[in-house]
Amino acid sequence: MGVSGSKNDFLMDGFCDKKYETVKEHLSKMLRDGAEENVQLCVYVDEKCVVDLYGTAIGDKSYNAETVQTIYSSGKSIESIAMAMLYGKGLFKYEDRIAKHWPEFGQNGKENVKICDVFRHQSGLSWFTETIPSVQDGWTESIKENKIGALIENQKQHFPKKGKTEYHAQTRGLIINELVRRLDAKGRTIGEILQEDVKIKGIYLGASAEAGSNPASQKMITKSFILIQSMTPEWLGKKIEVKFYDTMRKVLGFSKTLSQLSKQPPFFGELQGIGVASQEFIDFYNSPDTAKAQIPSVNFRGNARGCAKLASIMANKGQGLMSEEAWEEMHSEPELGIYGGSTKESQFHYNFTKGGVNYFKNSADATKIDKNYFNKNREGYYGWFGYGGSIMQWHPSLKIGFAFIPTFLNITEPFNNRGAVLQQIVKDCAES
Repeated sequence: MGVSGSKNDFLMDGFCDKKYETVKEHLSKMLRDGAEENVQLCVYVDEKCVVDLYGTAIGDKSYNAETVQTIYSSGKSIESIAMAMLYGKGLFKYEDRIAKHWPEFGQNGKENVKICDVFRHQSGLSWFTETIPSVQDGWTESIKENKIGALIENQKQHFPKKGKTEYHAQTRGLIINELVRRLDAKGRTIGEILQEDVKIKGIYLGASAEAGSNPASQKMITKSFILIQSMTPEWLGKKIEVKFYDTMRKVLGFSKTLSQLSKQPPFFGELQGIGVASQEFIDFYNSPDTAKAQIPSVNFRGNARGCAKLASIMANKGQGLMSEEAWEEMHSEPELGIYGGSTKESQFHYNFTKGGVNYFKNSADATKIDKNYFNKNREGYYGWFGYGGSIMQWHPSLKIGFAFIPTFLNITEPFNNRGAVLQQIVKDCAES
């Protein structure tokens, strides 16, 4: 597995402002060097689109700037935006206990869980103790029958051995969506609010009748490709930045993570026996049944154009999408939470605000992972990134809205560092 296209398969098209030519050059190099298969990059600065590029290294003539892809956890920022829009209508406070707005949630010891606890991955609900029978339970009509809500109501909290922070990979969005439909005057879900109130072409959650709204196929990097690349020198055509020692360390660490995950029930019944680092896992999240579901933390679909436009709105304090007060509250009180292994060398710090977006900035207690990977090249940005490569973030000080979306999912860099390099180049250009 890997990028096996010839030079004749390379194509890059779109627009790039002359001031940002170095961004285009680096993206072209990524494609030509075989680090990507298909990719989109869109950037706004000062409300103006300065980069709108797409490319293929495998001769995929069907791929273009409008192609929609699953963006996985990058969608967590969009669920935060939907909630902030409701905050602007005076419907809740982030410090509210969830049970205030959803009484049934307060069962089994969850009565004191706050909205901001969920947004900061500190609610004790990072995974569910029972499997959701089918992804069809996440379809809009099933959500409104409370099929997901009832399961959440019956859950008990479980925390890591140290601290409260544990990444809510898939659960966060389901909890927030249940809260959203109870807060919204029309009882709408996040997907419906996105369609009716946000109305940005190129961003979807749940079923859509719009042409081109289904996700394109994606490819998961394989273990054999990682191993071969770890032993390939630069002069022989190394495609991804990974060293043999680092690979073995990551494989051992990832195996430990997979071992822990294997002790948890599969999230959906259809995922029984399917590993998270497999092509089957990716195919499931790009399947027609899953595309109809609303799993906000995992299965937003989008293209870079739509995501960058929304990120630009957020870089400019909400621009009419929400009140400035709501924007400020959503971005307020980032709180450091330690995540990772038992030693400082294996730990890093989440820094989620009360409204659920991460503020990328090294603290006084920054670890090696914080400095060299997690925050590197993206200090000053807010937002998040998605499994395998996608990034949707914004930089309020420089008024940058940034979106990078690849089809080649590279899990050897869990913090999406290849896209972060582009984020830094954009910053350098904006400041020049």
